Amino acid sequence: MFRTDDIFTLKERYRFFHHARLAASWFEANQNTEEHPWGGIRDSADLGRFVYEYRLPGFQARGDGVWGQATAIMGLLALYNRTG
Repeated sequence: MFRTDDIFTLKERYRFFHHARLAASWFEANQNTEEHPWGGIRDSADLGRFVYEYRLPGFQARGDGVWGQATAIMGLLALYNRTG
């Protein structure tokens, strides 16, 4: 079985874990929800999607595609499994 402590130093593992938590926080903060809709649009078909791009002039956002959604979901699940 693959073990990270065989390859990476403790400092590297700490940095990777720290960055994974930061990425998870970014995904959570940028998910389109009823409480925080993109561009103030409620009842959007994009509810639950993660942001692909956000343009400040006009505050327009576009949802991520299916592969980006899958990457975000699997990353969040993996972090949850590791941290509870």
